[in-house]
Amino acid sequence: MLVANPSARLTEGGRTSFRPCAIVRVGSAPTAAERGLSLGEQYYRPAWSQGEVQMLVPGPAPVGEPRATSSPPVAHLLLERALFRPGDRVTIGVEARNPLGGEAADLYVGIVLPDGGSAVFVGPAGLIGAPVSLADAGAFPRASPAAPGFALSAPTFVGLTVPAGASPGTYRFFATLVRQREPRGRSIPPEDILASDVRDVVLSP
Repeated sequence: MLVANPSARLTEGGRTSFRPCAIVRVGSAPTAAERGLSLGEQYYRPAWSQGEVQMLVPGPAPVGEPRATSSPPVAHLLLERALFRPGDRVTIGVEARNPLGGEAADLYVGIVLPDGGSAVFVGPAGLIGAPVSLADAGAFPRASPAAPGFALSAPTFVGLTVPAGASPGTYRFFATLVRQREPRGRSIPPEDILASDVRDVVLSP
C-alpha cells in the first residue's frame, strides 16, 4: 500500500496511532546523509527516487542515528535566504531535539500567511496542507510527535516552488516544539511552548 497523502489522515480524530506504510516526499533530492526521515519513534528509509520525488518506507534507523540525551529542547529553522519571488524554489530545513528527561511534545512546522490570521502547516509526510485558522490550535496538524529523546536533523525537511499567483507580503516561517495536551484547546498557552524559531520571509512581486 502506498500512502501518497498521509498528512490528511493523521490529523483526523481517532487516527493518532496511524502510521503510513510509505511516504512520498516531493522536494529537492537530498544528499546521502539526508535521505531518511524520522517521525516520532519510526524511521523511514529511502526505497525509490526519481527527480524530486522520493518514496520512503519503514526501516531500522541507521547506526549512529542521533537521540537527544541532554540539554534544553531545541527547534531551529534552516532557510537559504529571506527574499523570494514567484517561481523561486524554497527549501526549509529543521533541527529539533527533545531531551530524554523532557516532556512529551509535538513538533509544528508551518508558515503564517500575510493576513496574520491563517497558516499552512507541514504534515507528517512533509506535505504542506491547506490554510487553517490560527484561532483554533486544536486544528493544527503536527509535523511529528516529539517524545523524550526525539532528535531530528533535516536540512531538506520540505521544499516548494513559489506559485505564480502567490500574494506578495511577509510570510512568517516557524518551527515550534509544544507540550502535548489532549485535547488541545483553541489556543496554546505560552508555558506550553518548549522551543521555537521564527523567521520572516518576504515575497516580492
